[in-house]
Amino acid sequence: MKLSAVGALTLASLFISAPPGVAAGTTWQDKVNHTMGWEGELMPDNVLRFTLTPNLAAHIDGVPVFPDLALDGYAAFHTEGSQALVAAEVVTIESRAPAVIDAATAAGLSVTAEHNHLLRDSPRLIFVHMMGVGSATTLAQGIRCALAAAGLPIRRDEDQQDADDTARHLDKSALEGILKAPGKPVDGVLEFSFERPEEFSLSGHAFPPSMGAESEIHIQSIGGGRAAEVAEIALLPNEVPKALKVLHAAGLRVKVTALHNHFLTEEPRLFFIHTWGTGDPGYLARTLRSVLDQTPQ
Repeated sequence: MKLSAVGALTLASLFISAPPGVAAGTTWQDKVNHTMGWEGELMPDNVLRFTLTPNLAAHIDGVPVFPDLALDGYAAFHTEGSQALVAAEVVTIESRAPAVIDAATAAGLSVTAEHNHLLRDSPRLIFVHMMGVGSATTLAQGIRCALAAAGLPIRRDEDQQDADDTARHLDKSALEGILKAPGKPVDGVLEFSFERPEEFSLSGHAFPPSMGAESEIHIQSIGGGRAAEVAEIALLPNEVPKALKVLHAAGLRVKVTALHNHFLTEEPRLFFIHTWGTGDPGYLARTLRSVLDQTPQ
């Protein structure tokens, strides 16, 4: 299915229209919030980040998972002078991936990767990574085009803490102690983020860690004292063999499900190992902490 830029924007408006409560405002962040249709989270280094989690029931290896365990995409905006940089990851089902790529390209965004993050997922999920440089509002319109082509409703409450942001049946303090980082409960999932310490650029523009140069670990209780983990570990090329060796030593409880790039022009170069595992939550956390220990802290 081919979408023109105008057609994609029209389709986008059917899925993501700006609610009356989001005013256009005067700052670039206000304008992007208005264009996206809800308020993103203002991160350090002047990054405005939107979590793009589809409201979709999914199973991995037959295990029912919350959307935030494995389906959370994002769009992150950062400005330099009059121009903005966006880096984004849009989640869709396999049959819609070509439409997402067409819509993003027609809207002036550059697709930098299209791939799985998981194995044995149902429905089959594809992650389309993209970036762009230009007017912040125009870039936000392009992201809306891609989201509309993905055809999945987006959960709009992911960027603000609310009453349903809990992670039941997980020992938050114990997992924080193992992973040496604060955990953030989000809709049944305990999320951990680990920013790379290096200074990154993307196509010659400043690329703060919250735009994608970071590792993430998500943990969800699956009952009976067991948990499921989905992780995305950001690695420099020379760190990849060491991380794979650690994961191999852990056996089959934490499986590597993908190894690939997310971007094309980042400096220094990054690759991402994705994992899936089930079992004792402390064991899963210790295994993933051992992988993170192969990277600078």
